[in-house]
Amino acid sequence: MDKMRITIKLGTAEYRLLVTEDEQYMQKLASDVNEHIDRIKAVYATLSDYDCAMLAMLNMAQELSDLKTRYNELESRIETLRELPPAMPTRRPLEKKRTTAKSKAAATEEEPVTVS
Repeated sequence: MDKMRITIKLGTAEYRLLVTEDEQYMQKLASDVNEHIDRIKAVYATLSDYDCAMLAMLNMAQELSDLKTRYNELESRIETLRELPPAMPTRRPLEKKRTTAKSKAAATEEEPVTVS
């Protein structure tokens, strides 16, 4: 895929990047980062832009770590399920046997009578 130059804004700074990803995708990522930074700024108004960005980065790293842990737990559960023997089908006591149209026709068809 071709590389293209885009400009994104993170906090109060603009960055020119050379990317292979779609620009809208990169702008969405930048928007997500800025939301984290804005939440930090709202709580700690006296912090510098740099400090807010660093705390936002730390929060995002923690979220990523938590998601990786959850992902690994799910992967482990899936592997455990794959190792289980297949379940035997059981028939419920009151369940009627399903019949197809062909089997119904065959059951109602009479054998031809031959006269000698």
